[in-house]
Amino acid sequence: IDDRSSESAGRIQRENRKLTINKKNIALLTLGCSKNQVDSEILLGQLNGNQFRHVRNLNQADVLIINTCSFIQDAIRESVDEILAGIRWKQSKPDRKLLVVGCLPSRYPDELTEELPEVDGIFNIGDVSGIMKALESPSGSTNELFLNRKLLSPPHTAYLRISDGCSQACRFCTIPRIRGPYRSRKPDDILREAKHLTANGVVELIIIGQETTSYGKDLSPSSDLLSLLHTLSRIDGIRWIRLMYSHPPLLTDHIIRGLAEIDHLCPYLDFPIEHASERVLQDMGRKSTNDRLLHQINLLRKVIPDITLRTSIIVGHPGEGEDEFAELVSFLDDIRFDHLGVFTFSPEEGTTSYNMSGAPPPEVAQDRRDHLMMLSEDWAEERNQSRIGQTELVLVDEVNHRQNTSIARTQGNAPEIDGTVILNQILQPGKFETVVITACQGHDLIARMKKTRAA
Repeated sequence: IDDRSSESAGRIQRENRKLTINKKNIALLTLGCSKNQVDSEILLGQLNGNQFRHVRNLNQADVLIINTCSFIQDAIRESVDEILAGIRWKQSKPDRKLLVVGCLPSRYPDELTEELPEVDGIFNIGDVSGIMKALESPSGSTNELFLNRKLLSPPHTAYLRISDGCSQACRFCTIPRIRGPYRSRKPDDILREAKHLTANGVVELIIIGQETTSYGKDLSPSSDLLSLLHTLSRIDGIRWIRLMYSHPPLLTDHIIRGLAEIDHLCPYLDFPIEHASERVLQDMGRKSTNDRLLHQINLLRKVIPDITLRTSIIVGHPGEGEDEFAELVSFLDDIRFDHLGVFTFSPEEGTTSYNMSGAPPPEVAQDRRDHLMMLSEDWAEERNQSRIGQTELVLVDEVNHRQNTSIARTQGNAPEIDGTVILNQILQPGKFETVVITACQGHDLIARMKKTRAA
């Protein structure tokens, strides 16, 4: 949703023809990450503002829009499979239309155009104006697009995207080719959007970007992440601010100490180290070192004693032998991250890592991933057992009336990717409650409401 969308739109060779739609029921399928979700929310806001009706049942839809991901091969396969299913859906009734948008067209525009002629429109990432033009409807300005988002998350929680693109050039990553160089949004625009969200009931802002640590350095006048977070923390109605996608090589001691001073900032940090072997980190093009990572983690835990740390790891990258993997296991066992995501290396065309030799066989990489995930389960069980009996503040996300339960989260749980807190009673979504942890179940906690003394 920026200037790059219009610049890159010319890469789509086939002209997306206008669609004649008698009914305006549109289904939207979103694949991939939270950044894609924001793109979909912006698009839905425009569709709703132009009298289109968002439907979740495909049988009721006249148009299906698929917002694709193409970060790794598995994501590409999922996107293509969904497009093929969409083509079958379209062919069952002659008046149906299928549009494809997002990362896959941005990465493979010519291939999609040539190989999938059944698709009625193919659009780059964030090309809302192109989609609305194809639907013969107007599109708002960039600022209006963000303000008119229709949230796909629970109404009390929203992702706040502060930047797009990435300029770090990690050797395994396709993001710079798909989403372009790093581009920060202006602080005033972010603040305006955040105030709009809170005025409409949002109490938790989740700060996202391809990486958030570089925020503001490309602006004129320049800004920075800490200044932005301080500004957001002063908005009336904000209770929790959660920071995701911090880039370890750019997480300075100054930033770490500054995070401890921001009101309403959850003691939580997404800190994707990717590996802990210095040889592998170097091969990945990461500017971290083992000692530096250890220093950052120790400092985070010192200045924010109750911090929850999430990280992600890639196993099987070229150069990862048994010694390097053992070094990784030892590091993780010492650190014991609270949340751990582990992925096998995916060789991607156009990246430096794609042509590198020395990668372990896929089955070895998978075994290494499975080993780390089993260790992660053990660490989570040990950690959650130690929390039984503790009092926690939770945010209620949803209820299950059939099972008479509510699903909530602590400050240490991001939605969708971390564990939850399960309560055996119906509570109001969007409300904060004080609970006592009574048991654990894998990564999830079981809790009951804390009893209050009678007056």
